[in-house]
Amino acid sequence: MAKTKYNEQCVGIAEKYYKECIRKDITPYLNKLARRLSISLDTLNEWSKSDSEYYKKDLSVIIKRIKQLIEERLQEIVLGERKGHVIGAMFRLKAQHGYMETSKQINEGSPTTIVVADTGYNPLKPSHKSKQQLVKPS
Repeated sequence: MAKTKYNEQCVGIAEKYYKECIRKDITPYLNKLARRLSISLDTLNEWSKSDSEYYKKDLSVIIKRIKQLIEERLQEIVLGERKGHVIGAMFRLKAQHGYMETSKQINEGSPTTIVVADTGYNPLKPSHKSKQQLVKPS
């Protein structure tokens, strides 16, 4: 990785890219920032990790703001506030920002308890004659 390419201009280039994305109302991409810095995306990621020996605090702050802007723009697409590919935006939110689909289930009535009795059944030993059973208490 080209860790030696870091200098004070990198922070200015990153800040300029962030402000440009705000001004033009476009979604930023970390790979575009890496290209502007003439480094690989891997190097950019190393510079932004606080546990890396190549950590650059000032640049890391800007990268965090860029990631927040990316997340915000993806949310806007999903919510219909911005044009874009909804399924792609949902995928990126899940894959890169930790989102997940959830569902809510409402159970009515009294709960049923299922007790699992361990009878020593082992599916890897087909010669074993006992079976695992589900028992509903009376």
